[in-house]
Amino acid sequence: MIKQKSILTRFILAPILSLSLMLASVPMSTVNIYADTGNGEDEDYNKEIGDSKGGASTNKTGIQFTLIDASTGQPLSQTIAVATGSQNLPSDAMDYTDSRFGQPVILDQTGMRFDGLLPPFDANGNGNGTENKEALLANNSALAKEIVYSLYGEQGLKLLESGKVKLEAESLMWFTAKNGDVILTSALGVVAAIQNYGDSVKYVESYLLNILQQSSKYQFSDNGLVEMIKSGKLTLAEILQYATGLIELIPEELQGLIKDLLEPTPTITPTPTPPPPPPVDQCH
Repeated sequence: MIKQKSILTRFILAPILSLSLMLASVPMSTVNIYADTGNGEDEDYNKEIGDSKGGASTNKTGIQFTLIDASTGQPLSQTIAVATGSQNLPSDAMDYTDSRFGQPVILDQTGMRFDGLLPPFDANGNGNGTENKEALLANNSALAKEIVYSLYGEQGLKLLESGKVKLEAESLMWFTAKNGDVILTSALGVVAAIQNYGDSVKYVESYLLNILQQSSKYQFSDNGLVEMIKSGKLTLAEILQYATGLIELIPEELQGLIKDLLEPTPTITPTPTPPPPPPVDQCH
Protein backbone atom coordinates (compact mmCIF):
# COMPACT_ATOMS: atom_id res chain seq x y z
CA MET A 1 0.00 0.00 0.00
CA ILE A 2 1.42 3.40 -1.02
CA LYS A 3 1.37 6.14 1.55
CA GLN A 4 -0.62 9.29 0.78
CA LYS A 5 1.21 12.25 -0.70
CA SER A 6 0.45 15.73 0.64
CA ILE A 7 -1.57 18.43 -1.05
CA LEU A 8 1.69 20.23 -1.75
CA THR A 9 3.14 17.42 -3.85
CA ARG A 10 0.12 15.81 -5.47
CA PHE A 11 -1.86 17.56 -8.21
CA ILE A 12 -4.61 15.93 -10.20
CA LEU A 13 -6.68 17.66 -12.86
CA ALA A 14 -10.29 16.89 -13.73
CA PRO A 15 -12.49 18.46 -16.42
CA ILE A 16 -14.94 21.19 -15.46
CA LEU A 17 -17.46 21.27 -18.22
CA SER A 18 -15.25 22.81 -20.94
CA LEU A 19 -12.76 24.34 -18.48
CA SER A 20 -10.06 23.09 -16.13
CA LEU A 21 -10.54 23.57 -12.40
CA MET A 22 -7.17 24.52 -10.94
CA LEU A 23 -6.29 24.16 -7.28
CA ALA A 24 -5.99 27.74 -6.08
CA SER A 25 -3.65 29.41 -3.63
CA VAL A 26 -5.90 31.22 -1.18
CA PRO A 27 -4.96 34.08 1.14
CA MET A 28 -5.10 33.12 4.80
CA SER A 29 -7.80 35.75 5.34
CA THR A 30 -10.28 33.49 3.54
CA VAL A 31 -9.71 30.57 5.93
CA ASN A 32 -10.67 30.40 9.58
CA ILE A 33 -8.04 28.64 11.71
CA TYR A 34 -8.97 26.85 14.91
CA ALA A 35 -6.69 27.09 17.91
CA ASP A 36 -5.91 23.76 19.53
CA THR A 37 -8.30 23.74 22.47
CA GLY A 38 -7.75 20.13 23.50
CA ASN A 39 -7.62 19.55 27.26
CA GLY A 40 -5.69 16.29 27.09
CA GLU A 41 -8.78 14.26 27.98
CA ASP A 42 -9.83 11.28 25.92
CA GLU A 43 -12.81 12.16 23.74
CA ASP A 44 -13.27 8.67 22.38
CA TYR A 45 -16.65 6.93 22.26
CA ASN A 46 -15.04 3.78 23.67
CA LYS A 47 -12.71 4.89 26.46
CA GLU A 48 -10.62 1.73 26.23
CA ILE A 49 -9.52 2.40 22.66
CA GLY A 50 -9.27 6.16 22.77
CA ASP A 51 -6.86 8.67 21.28
CA SER A 52 -4.23 8.05 23.95
CA LYS A 53 -3.97 4.42 22.78
CA GLY A 54 -4.04 5.11 19.07
CA GLY A 55 -7.74 4.45 18.64
CA ALA A 56 -10.54 6.49 17.13
CA SER A 57 -11.19 10.04 18.30
CA THR A 58 -12.96 13.19 17.17
CA ASN A 59 -9.48 14.76 17.18
CA LYS A 60 -8.47 12.52 14.28
CA THR A 61 -11.18 13.18 11.72
CA GLY A 62 -11.68 14.97 8.43
CA ILE A 63 -13.99 15.49 5.47
CA GLN A 64 -13.08 15.19 1.79
CA PHE A 65 -14.88 17.39 -0.75
CA THR A 66 -15.69 16.95 -4.45
CA LEU A 67 -17.70 18.99 -6.94
CA ILE A 68 -19.66 16.78 -9.33
CA ASP A 69 -21.83 17.38 -12.38
CA ALA A 70 -25.43 17.38 -11.17
CA SER A 71 -26.73 15.61 -14.25
CA THR A 72 -24.03 12.98 -14.87
CA GLY A 73 -22.46 12.46 -11.45
CA GLN A 74 -18.97 12.85 -12.93
CA PRO A 75 -16.37 14.68 -10.80
CA LEU A 76 -15.59 18.21 -11.95
CA SER A 77 -12.89 18.90 -9.39
CA GLN A 78 -10.16 17.22 -7.43
CA THR A 79 -11.19 15.44 -4.24
CA ILE A 80 -9.51 17.30 -1.38
CA ALA A 81 -9.55 16.37 2.32
CA VAL A 82 -9.35 18.79 5.24
CA ALA A 83 -9.10 18.08 8.96
CA THR A 84 -12.07 18.66 11.27
CA GLY A 85 -10.46 17.76 14.61
CA SER A 86 -7.58 19.25 16.56
CA GLN A 87 -4.95 17.18 14.73
CA ASN A 88 -3.83 17.77 11.14
CA LEU A 89 -4.29 15.05 8.57
CA PRO A 90 -1.38 12.58 8.80
CA SER A 91 1.12 12.72 5.95
CA ASP A 92 2.55 9.26 6.62
CA ALA A 93 -0.64 7.20 6.98
CA MET A 94 -1.57 4.16 4.98
CA ASP A 95 -4.02 5.48 2.40
CA TYR A 96 -7.58 4.13 2.43
CA THR A 97 -9.27 7.40 1.49
CA ASP A 98 -11.25 5.76 -1.32
CA SER A 99 -13.80 8.21 -2.70
CA ARG A 100 -17.26 7.35 -3.99
CA PHE A 101 -16.31 9.47 -7.01
CA GLY A 102 -13.36 7.41 -8.15
CA GLN A 103 -10.49 9.85 -7.67
CA PRO A 104 -7.29 9.84 -5.60
CA VAL A 105 -7.64 12.13 -2.61
CA ILE A 106 -5.37 15.11 -1.96
CA LEU A 107 -4.65 15.80 1.72
CA ASP A 108 -4.39 19.34 2.99
CA GLN A 109 -1.16 19.63 5.00
CA THR A 110 -1.45 23.35 5.71
CA GLY A 111 -3.64 23.05 8.80
CA MET A 112 -6.69 24.50 7.10
CA ARG A 113 -9.87 24.59 9.23
CA PHE A 114 -13.35 25.98 8.63
CA ASP A 115 -15.34 27.55 11.43
CA GLY A 116 -18.62 25.68 11.77
CA LEU A 117 -17.50 22.42 10.15
CA LEU A 118 -17.72 19.71 12.82
CA PRO A 119 -16.02 16.32 12.98
CA PRO A 120 -18.13 13.64 11.26
CA PHE A 121 -19.09 12.22 14.67
CA ASP A 122 -19.04 13.51 18.23
CA ALA A 123 -17.37 12.16 21.37
CA ASN A 124 -20.36 9.89 22.03
CA GLY A 125 -20.27 8.33 18.58
CA ASN A 126 -23.27 10.25 17.27
CA GLY A 127 -23.10 11.48 13.69
CA ASN A 128 -22.81 15.20 12.94
CA GLY A 129 -24.08 14.91 9.38
CA THR A 130 -27.28 16.85 9.98
CA GLU A 131 -25.46 19.60 11.84
CA ASN A 132 -22.80 19.89 9.15
CA LYS A 133 -25.32 20.00 6.33
CA GLU A 134 -27.28 22.74 8.08
CA ALA A 135 -24.05 24.68 8.68
CA LEU A 136 -22.96 24.36 5.05
CA LEU A 137 -26.29 25.70 3.80
CA ALA A 138 -26.85 28.43 6.41
CA ASN A 139 -26.74 32.10 5.39
CA ASN A 140 -27.14 31.45 1.68
CA SER A 141 -24.62 28.56 1.72
CA ALA A 142 -21.87 30.84 3.08
CA LEU A 143 -19.78 28.00 4.57
CA ALA A 144 -20.09 25.83 1.45
CA LYS A 145 -18.95 28.78 -0.66
CA GLU A 146 -16.02 29.51 1.67
CA ILE A 147 -14.83 25.90 1.49
CA VAL A 148 -15.16 25.70 -2.30
CA TYR A 149 -13.36 29.02 -2.81
CA SER A 150 -10.57 28.00 -0.42
CA LEU A 151 -10.05 24.63 -2.13
CA TYR A 152 -10.81 25.41 -5.78
CA GLY A 153 -10.57 29.17 -6.19
CA GLU A 154 -12.84 31.58 -8.05
CA GLN A 155 -13.61 29.14 -10.87
CA GLY A 156 -14.84 26.58 -8.37
CA LEU A 157 -17.03 29.17 -6.66
CA LYS A 158 -18.56 30.24 -9.98
CA LEU A 159 -19.25 26.61 -10.79
CA LEU A 160 -20.90 26.11 -7.39
CA GLU A 161 -23.14 29.11 -8.01
CA SER A 162 -24.02 28.00 -11.54
CA GLY A 163 -26.76 25.65 -10.39
CA LYS A 164 -25.19 22.76 -12.32
CA VAL A 165 -23.11 21.00 -9.65
CA LYS A 166 -23.43 19.13 -6.39
CA LEU A 167 -21.03 19.43 -3.47
CA GLU A 168 -20.10 16.09 -1.93
CA ALA A 169 -18.61 15.67 1.57
CA GLU A 170 -17.26 12.26 2.65
CA SER A 171 -16.33 11.38 6.24
CA LEU A 172 -12.74 10.49 7.23
CA MET A 173 -10.99 9.17 10.34
CA TRP A 174 -7.60 7.75 11.26
CA PHE A 175 -6.22 5.50 13.96
CA THR A 176 -3.28 3.20 14.66
CA ALA A 177 -3.66 -0.49 13.86
CA LYS A 178 -2.33 -3.07 16.29
CA ASN A 179 0.69 -3.65 14.03
CA GLY A 180 1.66 0.03 14.39
CA ASP A 181 0.46 1.34 11.01
CA VAL A 182 -1.47 4.61 11.01
CA ILE A 183 -4.55 4.10 8.83
CA LEU A 184 -6.44 6.99 7.28
CA THR A 185 -9.77 5.82 5.91
CA SER A 186 -12.96 7.08 4.36
CA ALA A 187 -16.27 5.29 4.88
CA LEU A 188 -15.77 3.45 1.59
CA GLY A 189 -12.08 2.77 2.26
CA VAL A 190 -13.02 0.77 5.35
CA VAL A 191 -13.74 -2.23 3.12
CA ALA A 192 -10.15 -2.50 1.85
CA ALA A 193 -8.69 -1.59 5.26
CA ILE A 194 -10.51 -4.44 7.00
CA GLN A 195 -9.70 -6.88 4.19
CA ASN A 196 -6.00 -6.02 4.40
CA TYR A 197 -5.57 -5.66 8.17
CA GLY A 198 -8.11 -8.12 9.62
CA ASP A 199 -7.71 -8.60 13.37
CA SER A 200 -5.24 -5.69 13.59
CA VAL A 201 -8.14 -3.23 13.20
CA LYS A 202 -10.86 -5.26 14.92
CA TYR A 203 -10.57 -3.20 18.10
CA VAL A 204 -12.03 -0.15 16.29
CA GLU A 205 -14.66 -2.16 14.43
CA SER A 206 -17.53 -0.24 16.03
CA TYR A 207 -16.19 2.90 14.34
CA LEU A 208 -15.31 1.34 11.02
CA LEU A 209 -18.56 -0.55 10.48
CA ASN A 210 -21.00 1.66 12.35
CA ILE A 211 -20.07 5.13 13.56
CA LEU A 212 -18.12 6.30 10.50
CA GLN A 213 -20.68 4.76 8.12
CA GLN A 214 -23.65 6.28 9.93
CA SER A 215 -21.99 9.67 10.53
CA SER A 216 -23.80 11.22 7.55
CA LYS A 217 -26.98 10.14 5.79
CA TYR A 218 -27.09 10.35 2.03
CA GLN A 219 -30.67 11.40 1.29
CA PHE A 220 -31.04 10.68 -2.40
CA SER A 221 -30.63 7.82 -4.87
CA ASP A 222 -29.04 9.38 -7.90
CA ASN A 223 -26.02 9.15 -10.23
CA GLY A 224 -25.37 5.55 -9.23
CA LEU A 225 -25.40 6.28 -5.48
CA VAL A 226 -27.95 4.50 -3.28
CA GLU A 227 -29.55 5.96 -0.17
CA MET A 228 -28.46 4.24 3.04
CA ILE A 229 -31.57 2.73 4.64
CA LYS A 230 -30.04 0.57 7.37
CA SER A 231 -29.03 1.67 10.86
CA GLY A 232 -26.33 0.22 13.09
CA LYS A 233 -23.37 -1.93 12.05
CA LEU A 234 -22.99 -2.69 8.34
CA THR A 235 -21.39 -5.53 6.46
CA LEU A 236 -18.63 -4.86 3.94
CA ALA A 237 -21.08 -5.66 1.14
CA GLU A 238 -23.53 -3.07 2.47
CA ILE A 239 -20.80 -0.43 2.64
CA LEU A 240 -20.15 -1.05 -1.04
CA GLN A 241 -23.87 -1.01 -1.82
CA TYR A 242 -24.92 2.14 -0.01
CA ALA A 243 -23.57 5.71 -0.10
CA THR A 244 -22.50 5.73 3.54
CA GLY A 245 -20.74 8.54 5.41
CA LEU A 246 -21.72 11.04 2.72
CA ILE A 247 -23.36 14.47 2.66
CA GLU A 248 -24.62 15.72 -0.70
CA LEU A 249 -25.71 19.29 -1.36
CA ILE A 250 -27.81 19.54 -4.52
CA PRO A 251 -28.13 22.73 -6.62
CA GLU A 252 -31.58 23.59 -5.29
CA GLU A 253 -30.24 23.51 -1.73
CA LEU A 254 -27.09 25.47 -2.56
CA GLN A 255 -29.14 28.17 -4.27
CA GLY A 256 -31.65 28.37 -1.44
CA LEU A 257 -34.49 27.08 -3.60
CA ILE A 258 -35.18 23.74 -1.98
CA LYS A 259 -37.74 25.10 0.46
CA ASP A 260 -39.76 26.55 -2.41
CA LEU A 261 -39.56 23.24 -4.27
CA LEU A 262 -40.71 21.15 -1.33
CA GLU A 263 -43.28 23.48 0.13
CA PRO A 264 -45.97 24.92 -2.14
CA THR A 265 -46.32 28.65 -1.98
CA PRO A 266 -49.35 29.41 0.20
CA THR A 267 -52.23 31.00 -1.63
CA ILE A 268 -54.31 33.74 -0.13
CA THR A 269 -58.04 33.34 -0.54
CA PRO A 270 -59.53 36.79 -1.06
CA THR A 271 -62.22 37.87 1.32
CA PRO A 272 -65.56 37.61 -0.50
CA THR A 273 -67.08 40.96 -1.37
CA PRO A 274 -70.39 41.29 0.45
CA PRO A 275 -73.40 41.60 -1.82
CA PRO A 276 -74.79 45.08 -2.25
CA PRO A 277 -77.70 45.98 0.04
CA PRO A 278 -81.18 45.54 -1.43
CA PRO A 279 -82.69 48.64 -2.98
CA VAL A 280 -84.68 50.84 -0.62
CA ASP A 281 -88.31 51.34 -1.53
CA GLN A 282 -89.09 54.99 -1.99
CA CYS A 283 -92.54 56.40 -1.23
CA HIS A 284 -94.17 58.70 -3.79
